[in-house]
This record gives sequence, C-alpha cells and structure tokens, in this order.
Amino acid sequence: MRFPFVGAGMGFVALPSLVAAVSNAGGIGVLRNAVEPAPSTPALIQVIKTMTTKPFGVDFIFDESAFGPLVTDAHIDVWVGTRLVASTESYAHDEYKHRITVASGNSTVTTTMFGPEYPNRPYRVLRNRVTKQFAGHEDQIPSPETVGDFDEMGMAAGDSVTLIKDIKPAEQIVIDIMTEAQHLIKGDSGDKQQA
Repeated sequence: MRFPFVGAGMGFVALPSLVAAVSNAGGIGVLRNAVEPAPSTPALIQVIKTMTTKPFGVDFIFDESAFGPLVTDAHIDVWVGTRLVASTESYAHDEYKHRITVASGNSTVTTTMFGPEYPNRPYRVLRNRVTKQFAGHEDQIPSPETVGDFDEMGMAAGDSVTLIKDIKPAEQIVIDIMTEAQHLIKGDSGDKQQA
C-alpha cells in the first residue's frame, strides 16, 4: 500500500473496476456488496483478483464510526466516497456523475427516504424533486420499485460534492488527494489541486 487511502465501499458503485483501480493506485479499494446476492461475492472477488495483485477489501457492514477523514501530525487516513463516484471506473450512471460535478453549496440533504439496504437510516444524497417533495414525509415515499426519472432517485453524495468539478481516473484522484493532504500536513500550500 502506497497511500493510507481507502475507497469507500459504496453499494451500486464500488464494483471490481473501481476497487482494482484504487488498489492499483496505491490505496485500498473496497467492494461493497449491497445489491448482489451473497453467493456472487466470491465471483466478484475473483474478478478483482484478475485486475489487481494489490490488497483490497470487502465491506459487508455499515459502521458509521468508521467513516470520515482523520488527519494527524503523524499520518493521514482517508475514507473517500463521493469523489470516487465521479471517476471513470465507478459503476455510476453518467448523469449521476454529471450531477456531482455541477453541485453547489446546498446540493445535498440528509434523508431516510432512499436505501432499502439501510431502512430508516439517514444518509446524504443530492437534492432533487423527490427529496424536496417528501421532506418530512419519508413514510410516504415512492416504492423501491420506482425507476426511470433521476429526479426521483437517491444519489448518495457527501458534503465534499461542492469540490468535485470533473470526472477522472481513480488513480489520479488518489494521487491528487494524497498530494494535497501531504502539503497541508507540511504546512505549505503547494499547488493546490482540485481533488
């Protein structure tokens, strides 16, 4: 492992291509097996092994205390999710990636209305027509079978969404974030790069 960088095991997005790309870049890619039936996990792991010889992880448990960045004088540990959604390797729809790159200051909201894998657990998503319409009325939301309209879909995105302006390879994202973090720890501004 070259960097203390962990790709968040994002269900629906962190599939073999993204997992392998983060690991090959020197971090730890993490497979989140949220939508596949349990028997498919070994098959997905085998696919990742054909794409990288580097270490990677498999995330089966949602643990809120494990999320978020930790920066100390001695080291940097980074858990990255939203930024990796907007990578060329993520298994996210181009429209989802685009909406992340154009997000502004209040583009996200915390809600419990999406995510059948975590019923009634709040998580942050991009604002859209449905999050506005059902705010405070999560018990009346569309069924999990709702399909089609991106303004009716939960697109997970953290507060860092306002810093993401482009879609680029996961390797470049890992390098950019770690380079900027190293400059911050050293106390120099360096060439501030957009992660």
